[in-house]
Parts: sequence; structure tokens; C-alpha cells
Amino acid sequence: MLRKWLLAAVALCEAASVWAACEKTVSPVYPPSVLAAHPIKVKVTVFFDTGEDGLVSKLVRLDFNEAMDETDRNAFKASIDTALKQYKCAPNAHLKQLFGFAFD
Repeated sequence: MLRKWLLAAVALCEAASVWAACEKTVSPVYPPSVLAAHPIKVKVTVFFDTGEDGLVSKLVRLDFNEAMDETDRNAFKASIDTALKQYKCAPNAHLKQLFGFAFD
């Protein structure tokens, strides 16, 4: 059985705009390197732009609710970036989404 924490990054929309603007979204996975070393619960507010094709064109800003070292921060950022590359949204949009990373 797959451990729930692999899929535990739940996309929580702080504003309805992401759900209204995006026809396809994907939840990022909890970074295995962080989980193995020192699992923490993290919420990350992500601001991103889409291009004319509706794909994410720019990751504008990430706001973390917890202080952490750069290695962990980069692991969460990479997971979010991988998920966002699969999004299909309205063209030329400025969007904001909250991702909650948790584990069992």
C-alpha cells in the first residue's frame, strides 16, 4: 500500500480564482528528502502567472508559513514547480494558490 504521505500535499485554494481559472491542477508530493530527515507540516502560498497558452509561465513568489533551511525550501519549491508544470489555466492570468504539505 502506498503511504498516504506520498500524496499528502493537498492543494487548498485560498481564493476561488485557481479553481475557476484552471481546468487542470495537480497536487505536489511531499518531498521524500524532507520526510526522511525531519518531517514538518508546511503551508506554502504560491503566486504564479500563465502565458498565452494557459500554461504556467512564471513562478512569481512562494511564501512559507514555517522557517526552514534552504535545502528543504528548495525541495518544496521543486515539488510545487513539478506540479505547476502540469496545470492548464486561463491565459495571461495572475493566480495564487495555497498548498498544504502534511504526512500521516
